[in-house]
Amino acid sequence: MNNNLGLLAAVLLPSVLHSHSVFAQQVEPSADIELASKPTSIAQNETTQLSSSIPPKWLVEFGVQYFQYHDFSYQNLDFGLESISVRLALGYQFTPNLGVKFAAHTGESCWLTDMFGACTSSSLKDDSLLRADYSSKLYSLEATYSANISGNWYFDASMGSVYGVEKFDFRSCKADDGIIFKGCDESEPINNYSNTETQFSYLAGVAIRYAFNNYVGLKLGYTHTGINEGTNSTGISIQARF
Repeated sequence: MNNNLGLLAAVLLPSVLHSHSVFAQQVEPSADIELASKPTSIAQNETTQLSSSIPPKWLVEFGVQYFQYHDFSYQNLDFGLESISVRLALGYQFTPNLGVKFAAHTGESCWLTDMFGACTSSSLKDDSLLRADYSSKLYSLEATYSANISGNWYFDASMGSVYGVEKFDFRSCKADDGIIFKGCDESEPINNYSNTETQFSYLAGVAIRYAFNNYVGLKLGYTHTGINEGTNSTGISIQARF
């Protein structure tokens, strides 16, 4: 009997071992593939979610501003200057609320304009003409704050320092009767005066912004600087974020 059991075990054991080896070859590789595919899929999903949640940090603003410059006097005459100029700004957002911005604008103006908007002159008591021209370049570095009001509407505020380069040109001359619109005859000047000034001062501004999406918005704002006892501007600009 023992001999018979030994003989049966000798016959069946190799076939059992062989079937177990075949099963292992068929099952184990598929299990390895399944285990390896799961982390890859999870990593891809996490990368996709992370990239979509990162907001744009850089911004560019391009717009038009209406400037009311400070009033100044020359030969007992008071001058009030206004102009429309272009403004360009580049900013960076450290957080969704806080950032920094560098802005620049150049503007030109004159004391009086004719019906066509061209600079002209004014008659003085001695029948001479006086023309006053003004140009400026302002550069500002600002700390910015932004907060969501409701929906796509945002409130923006900025505060910083501004560096200004201003140039005044005054020309007094005899009237040129040969021109329909009074002008100065540059060949017969009575008095010419030019002065360039540079100043550092403060800047503060507020604005309302409507964001069409995360990348484009429309902005309406007001800015006040302390240059020459106060220069104010109101402007509208397009803001692009990337």
